[in-house]
Amino acid sequence: MSTPLVNRVSWRIGGQQGEGIDSTGAIFAKAISRYGLYIHTYRSFSSRIRGGLTFYEVRVADHAVGARPDTVDIVLALGQEVIDATLETISNGAVILYDSDAFTPTIDEDLKMNLHLVGVPMTKLAEQNGSKIMRNMVGLGATAALLDMSLDPFFEFIEERFGKKGEKVVGMNREAIIAGAEHLNASFTAPRQWTVEKRPLPDTGRRYLLTGNEAASFGALAGGVRFVAGYPITPATDVLEWFIDHGEKYHAVVIQAEDELSAANMILGASFGGVRALTSTSGPGLCLMMEAISLAGTAEHPIMVVDVMRPGPSTGLPTKHSQADLNFAIYGGHDDYARIVVSPTTVEESFYLMQHALNWMDEYQLPVFFLIDQDLAITSHPITAIDPKRVPVKRGKLLSKEDAAAISPDAFKRYELTDDGVSPRTIPGHPNTLYLASGSEHDERGVITENKANRIAMMDKRARKLTHFQQNMSYPATEVNGPDDAKIGILTWGSSTLAVDEADTRWPDHPMKRMAVKVMWPFPTADMKAFIDSVDVCFVVENNFSGQLADLTLRMVGGHDKIKKIVKYDGTPFRPTEILEAIQEAMQ
Repeated sequence: MSTPLVNRVSWRIGGQQGEGIDSTGAIFAKAISRYGLYIHTYRSFSSRIRGGLTFYEVRVADHAVGARPDTVDIVLALGQEVIDATLETISNGAVILYDSDAFTPTIDEDLKMNLHLVGVPMTKLAEQNGSKIMRNMVGLGATAALLDMSLDPFFEFIEERFGKKGEKVVGMNREAIIAGAEHLNASFTAPRQWTVEKRPLPDTGRRYLLTGNEAASFGALAGGVRFVAGYPITPATDVLEWFIDHGEKYHAVVIQAEDELSAANMILGASFGGVRALTSTSGPGLCLMMEAISLAGTAEHPIMVVDVMRPGPSTGLPTKHSQADLNFAIYGGHDDYARIVVSPTTVEESFYLMQHALNWMDEYQLPVFFLIDQDLAITSHPITAIDPKRVPVKRGKLLSKEDAAAISPDAFKRYELTDDGVSPRTIPGHPNTLYLASGSEHDERGVITENKANRIAMMDKRARKLTHFQQNMSYPATEVNGPDDAKIGILTWGSSTLAVDEADTRWPDHPMKRMAVKVMWPFPTADMKAFIDSVDVCFVVENNFSGQLADLTLRMVGGHDKIKKIVKYDGTPFRPTEILEAIQEAMQ
């Protein structure tokens, strides 16, 4: 009998949307996290309220992991569809736990030989313990037994989730979990292939399980955002909902606008009034916001635009993964205006980079685009600790009321020409600082003018902001990982970085190093050139059709003889094996 793998397993629950798949997957993920283990979650769902395949995937490990597993080991199937969707990547000897009251799996005989099909009467056992809606709990109990897990972490979450509904509801769910575990133990006699063992929790005794959207929202609140306006759009609505749930006690105002253009104009008004303001959206909504964002560029209003990317064009694949808005964020809008574009690579970085980006927004008085891809936005990662005070709030040249009162009447120049391109800023109501905040070209006081010399001076002034920003950045624009002398380079951004890092470790005879880009614009030309010059070949890994970061690098740095694109645009993030196989094929 082979020794079971310890703390190295991938699990997936799937069924129809509306069957509680996400909540069940979240309970399993939280139970594993409380076991002191690391997880990476992945969610796939259809673009409708009910119906259509949805699944929740949890990868379990003893160490930090940031990418989907190459194969799935355990499938908790509430219908045939999730089995069909998993067969392509199912592991040899995988276990399929299915609701034998609902269906009988149909699987090719050749594939079936390498699988364990385990029928569990989930519906019947749930009904015996109170209600068939608890069949997912029966499935969780069977999963726990299969992995030789204690049921206590599941009971803890049942109490937390249903405690307000009374002891009867809590007891029914507990009994459903116990029934599933007992049935599995009695009916499954094959040797266990995987077990889950507890590991010590950090000194705090707990971990925080956050998604990228939650971490970015928390970072924004800690960074002083007190006005949020948006229009619901997948997959960015989580940001709006997070602030609704958590912002009120910190006096944050949240408004669901009638459309995206209204939301963008609302945060312009809040910014004009001196409040740190944010909107969240995705590609189609960002299209509608561009006129207002351009106004922010000319009127020099600091605003934060969170773009949770999804595949397009148009509606595209509204619930799938993409990194295709890079060009849009950098070049969107009519004519040139200064903007900063950032993109985090991890859930934890989503928290801290957001706070730095908010400071830059104020210090340089311009729009900031915070690009987060869907895999990072909705995946759950355990974080040991988070420090809301690590990044101090910096408001730049925002004048206090006392500062304004000290200015001579008629001396204030809101758009004063300065060496760094940043002018003193005030808010309405402060004395001696009246100005016009116009989207038309204007002089130093904000008075509209078409004077040619003034136009040149103002365009040059706004452009100088990015030069000074790059000279005084408070956060690294790029990060390099791997041996300095490696001659195979990998360039990437967003959540693809973690899949790249795992692929790196799987080809030890061919040392590789990677550079992750966090500040996408202004482009970190010097860093990129040094990295490309240090390697013989540079693969650029990203989830879009054309290879937008690769093309941008070629335009800004060069390297036509070295740069090779590895792209994926089917709506799913990279698995480490896909990256490694693409590199190996190219190297041959």
